[in-house]
Amino acid sequence: MKVSIVPEAAGLIGPDGGVVQLGEGARLSVPAGALNSTVRISIKRAMPLTVPDNSKQLFAYGYQFSPVDLVFNKNAELTLPYSHLDLDPDQDDTLEISEQKIQLFAWVRDRWLDQTIQTKDTTANLIIAGLNHLGLFALGQKNNLTITAVKAYWTKNP
Repeated sequence: MKVSIVPEAAGLIGPDGGVVQLGEGARLSVPAGALNSTVRISIKRAMPLTVPDNSKQLFAYGYQFSPVDLVFNKNAELTLPYSHLDLDPDQDDTLEISEQKIQLFAWVRDRWLDQTIQTKDTTANLIIAGLNHLGLFALGQKNNLTITAVKAYWTKNP
């Protein structure tokens, strides 16, 4: 039997703001005035991640921030870490994901949508973004999809 332990961190954050941080570095910093009342905010790793089409290549896991769809009065600051293992998941010394092309995505209504990154710190391996809501977030890159051939079939309609 295989057992998988998914780490989780949670904290009560109110109108004065606060921080919730998961052990390996995922962090949400909520500024004063972003919430009207005290809310339990949690972060946990979410895996595995899939993409309905081949338009994006995501890291093996993302982060679920709850309560889902909580909306802030002011942007909170999201910090997500990444490592060489994320960029080269098959460990063949060829990066499948380019560090320069890392993007942040949010799962919204059955698809991954681009999110704006404020800071990409390639020295500390951190992505920092402002968020106005909670939900499922992941790092990855857009794939360059190219059309290699177009086939057309003509038939006679009766």
